[in-house]
Amino acid sequence: STTIVLNRGAAIEARLNAKARKITLERGEASFAVKHNPDHPFTVQTSAGTITDIGTEFNVINHDGALTVTVREGIVM
Repeated sequence: STTIVLNRGAAIEARLNAKARKITLERGEASFAVKHNPDHPFTVQTSAGTITDIGTEFNVINHDGALTVTVREGIVM
């Protein structure tokens, strides 16, 4: 399972289907705890770039076109 925690003022759009889990972080900060599934990839798209999960916990801040990714555990691309 995957858990997403949004910080105040954050906005996301989720597109989930049988082949992929795609989140667009439109603004703000969100933390993700993702169970890796190579057959069902998880990506976070921002205006500044895309993060692809490889089974991890990570935090993403999308603020005024600047992207900050903090990995707590695991690996992201």
